[in-house]
Amino acid sequence: MSFKTVNIQIVNGLSPQCISKELNLEDILSDIRNSDDDISDKLSFLTKLSNGEHAKIESEVEKYFRLKEIITIDDDQYILYLKINSDWKFFNDNCKLEYGCTMSFDGIKKANKRAFVMKDCELTKISVEGYKKAQLKFWSKDDWMMKTNLFFSGSDNVKNFVYMGLSLESESKKNEDFDDKVYSVYEYTEVGKALIKFREYIEPTEEFIKEIKDGIKSGNPKKEFRKIMKEYGQFIPTEIILGGRVYFKGVNPGAIISVRESKKIMRTIGGKHLGGKTFNEKYWMESLNDYQNWDIIELKNPIIIFKLLPEDMYKKIISSLGKRILHKRQRDYSWNPGMTNIYDFIDELLLKIVHKKDADWDIFATVINVHDSKDVFFNCQILKSGKTKPSTLIHCIQKDFQLREYSLMIVYVVIGYDTDFKYIYSNKNKVELRKFVYDTENCEFDSIPLQRELVSMIRDGNPFIGIPILNSLNPSNESLVIGHNFRKTSNNEFKIDLFSYCTKTHRYVNLPKFTFYTLVILNNDVNNPPFEFIKWGNPFINYKYSWNIPCASLYLINGDNYSPIFLNQSRKQFNIGYVDCKCNKTCFICNYKTKRISNTDQISCTIINNWW
Repeated sequence: MSFKTVNIQIVNGLSPQCISKELNLEDILSDIRNSDDDISDKLSFLTKLSNGEHAKIESEVEKYFRLKEIITIDDDQYILYLKINSDWKFFNDNCKLEYGCTMSFDGIKKANKRAFVMKDCELTKISVEGYKKAQLKFWSKDDWMMKTNLFFSGSDNVKNFVYMGLSLESESKKNEDFDDKVYSVYEYTEVGKALIKFREYIEPTEEFIKEIKDGIKSGNPKKEFRKIMKEYGQFIPTEIILGGRVYFKGVNPGAIISVRESKKIMRTIGGKHLGGKTFNEKYWMESLNDYQNWDIIELKNPIIIFKLLPEDMYKKIISSLGKRILHKRQRDYSWNPGMTNIYDFIDELLLKIVHKKDADWDIFATVINVHDSKDVFFNCQILKSGKTKPSTLIHCIQKDFQLREYSLMIVYVVIGYDTDFKYIYSNKNKVELRKFVYDTENCEFDSIPLQRELVSMIRDGNPFIGIPILNSLNPSNESLVIGHNFRKTSNNEFKIDLFSYCTKTHRYVNLPKFTFYTLVILNNDVNNPPFEFIKWGNPFINYKYSWNIPCASLYLINGDNYSPIFLNQSRKQFNIGYVDCKCNKTCFICNYKTKRISNTDQISCTIINNWW
């Protein structure tokens, strides 16, 4: 047998590698591969050409070559050249890049099942700038979870997955030893070696797609998609940095410790460590010259696993989950008769929502008179046009005109699809929203039927509210207060009474063209306190004031021919309000809708305290 000491060199790899071993030059290449653990399927034999370049020998023809035919002899040394078939496949296998991830207090958890298959990637080496020494500071539980899960940029995506991770953790685990972990500082040394990007090169597995389709068709898609995320993970980081990082003992900011104490090694990622209390940085860094010692040291650009599916399937997922409350905000507002009645409530978070094309968002709002002014109440409706920012139209109705400033509080909520799946672990406040386009002309008072699917939800005790939406503002409708009351008729039908009042002419006028939104909030506690009646005063409901401003909706039971009711909210009360019409008894309402609420009537006020 012709055994020789052969130097095996891997070329075109991410890091140089050379080993020596005894091999028989007469052996066939396929036999060598089958019997030698160092020559795995991830490596290919190379033969050196006359021009100095190397040519790959395909695996199917290895049985036709002997080792002596491809060996290179240089200065009496026998050299066998091998090539890594694909560098990224090695890291894909070792780091399970095709598997989804879930954030936890114990670090990133890889999914049990593979959601995607990686076809290729973009792999870029990192040069000397990959080395750094710094401190890692934590300022909150969210910050601690984000950074210990190897995310160091606080993008919205990362924050959403932190929120989801926190939702999954038990309260006991959240608080366990956290005083020692949060508000601490770690020293660390990092060596970045390569960046891998692969979002454009992954495809969903057939098994994953099947489970998604089954979840969409199920009677409880939220429950099914939670199960899917448990098996397949919440997200995939579509970029990773490979290399090594070593952490040293964490300390509380401001604590006085010795240099020796501060260098007590706490954790290593990647590289080889000799063990013991003393950390040999030179040995560790030299071990990173071999790509097989690299590990993931940073995750970037995470994407929820559902967003990596075909667009039509992703839209079916969010549609099956339904809409919910995405955003709530309370704003102070000063109003006086000399200013415009348009309040632009747009903020940074709302802008992010409205720019998400699949959110299909809508807005509800209510206005509160902070100082409980008598003989004056405020009403609001929404101006929503595709060409302008959404705004609240605020109307002041006064019995006697007063030129004074009023302190108001505006509460608005945004309804839409949870395109980031941030609230998928929450069982509260799924909503049902229905829209009715009103375009009837020459009508001062009208009743429209409540959509049948909403009736059953209201009968089940779910709170509900309504609001008119204008898609344009012009001189003909800028002074119109569009009012509404929900009503159950004597024939057991559910209707919405609509009416319009002009603050300039102080009379009921024809309804304009608008869209009426009805919102039912599911899985929410219902609060239906009774109205109180006093002599010479309108009915009212007292409630305890808090910063979580409630919203209310009036509901008449077996109520017919009642005068239009405006529900006025002040700082501590909900009041029933009526307006004076100066039509000299010529309008339909003043002639046929004259009955007022008394303590013998069945009237309900549904109050929503907890939007979330």
